[in-house]
Amino acid sequence: ITKLAEVPQATCLIVGRVGWQYFEQAGYASRGRQAIVAGDMPTREEFTFLLRRFAQFDRVLVYYARFINSFRQEVAFEDITEYPDESDLSVEREEERASYFFEPEVPALLAFFDSQVRYVLFERVMLESDLARTAARFATMEEAQEHAFEALQSERTNRMREVAASSNAELLET
Repeated sequence: ITKLAEVPQATCLIVGRVGWQYFEQAGYASRGRQAIVAGDMPTREEFTFLLRRFAQFDRVLVYYARFINSFRQEVAFEDITEYPDESDLSVEREEERASYFFEPEVPALLAFFDSQVRYVLFERVMLESDLARTAARFATMEEAQEHAFEALQSERTNRMREVAASSNAELLET
């Protein structure tokens, strides 16, 4: 939202429900669109649809949960357009780049490689996001298992007390 506020003409595409809810509550719903995928990871068709939508944008920044460890994830972003900085290009490198010619149609080659780079980078981001989500689920499942074990121990102790009380009552009757 901060990056979007910096550029007034920028628009965005929000993938998923949680991000859209946050975006909508912040009052930026008019500057974006929502795309919902069926599961945690997009299917091949949804992936292709998203990449076609990304082709409409000059710059694509993907915000996601980056995996730090099993108990910690942090918000990160990745520029999947991967354009080099203008400051990195020297005059010498410009001359080098100008000395190479591609035999096939240059726009077709550029479009192909742009789409492939975006595909690979977006897939990497989606996999890392899935890793972070899985780690969070793993931590939650581990905690639930510990609680279940404690509850089971408590029930066993209560059962042993009831059996002992019943046995003592039978001995008193005798």
